[in-house]
Amino acid sequence: VASARQVTIDVSVPSTPLVVRLDAGEAQQVLTNVVLNAVQASHEGGRVRLAVEELQATPPNTRGGSDGRYVRVVVADDGQGIAA
Repeated sequence: VASARQVTIDVSVPSTPLVVRLDAGEAQQVLTNVVLNAVQASHEGGRVRLAVEELQATPPNTRGGSDGRYVRVVVADDGQGIAA
């Protein structure tokens, strides 16, 4: 889909592999859907950025958990977005 729309996907990941606890199939499905949505939202010749980073954080009180190392995944596109 990205190549048909001439959308470039830029990927930024740490040089050292990150170890996370998650369901690999679910994570793949979620990332595939979010990136596909970003590609579809981009104009022809647009750009989608996927970044993975490790950070030290405290989860929100509503989520529970403790301070620790977490992984953040950011997907951004240059589409128009949804009007408020």
